[in-house]
Amino acid sequence: MPTTVIHEIVAKKISDKYPYLDNYDFYFGSIAPDAVNLEGFAEKSLRWNAHLRDSNLETWKKNIIDFYNHEEKSLFSKGYIIHIMTDIIYDQYIYDEVIEKIEKLNVENPHRYMTKEMDTFGNNKNHLYVINCLKNSNQTFEIRNISKELLSKWKEKIINQKLENRTSAYITEEVIDKLFLLTTKELEKYNVI
Repeated sequence: MPTTVIHEIVAKKISDKYPYLDNYDFYFGSIAPDAVNLEGFAEKSLRWNAHLRDSNLETWKKNIIDFYNHEEKSLFSKGYIIHIMTDIIYDQYIYDEVIEKIEKLNVENPHRYMTKEMDTFGNNKNHLYVINCLKNSNQTFEIRNISKELLSKWKEKIINQKLENRTSAYITEEVIDKLFLLTTKELEKYNVI
């Protein structure tokens, strides 16, 4: 699954295509599911609950669409669902391709290497735009197993994180564009955006 910076970039690209989404609530929702990882990688049950996860990707999609169809159609909930759909699309279409390239480096932990590569977009204009939006509001939300307090702390951590600023040979603009396009197509199919 993508790191938060990739979620921010994809969310901003989606809001560029659908300007009504360009709002603090939407961006806050787009980082929300990962708040369970505030103190480090959370146990599976917490992560899966926050992400409405299922091991079968089609069932996972059904879970989030069913959840969305029973939720108030707020900008926050749209951001939340977009985050999760981005995770699904990454797992379905991109993860194996990226990991295969990284494995050729013979690194000890290809997955960890990949997540580090995702965080090389510290100076990306879309990431910086979302961070600025998050800085300019104190409103908070709660959703599923994520309390307002946890989400507020997560937002502060995201705002203050230090990211690298370099080019990655593995997580490229082309990879992010592919993720954006496939995620958008899937969201349009289910009338989420």
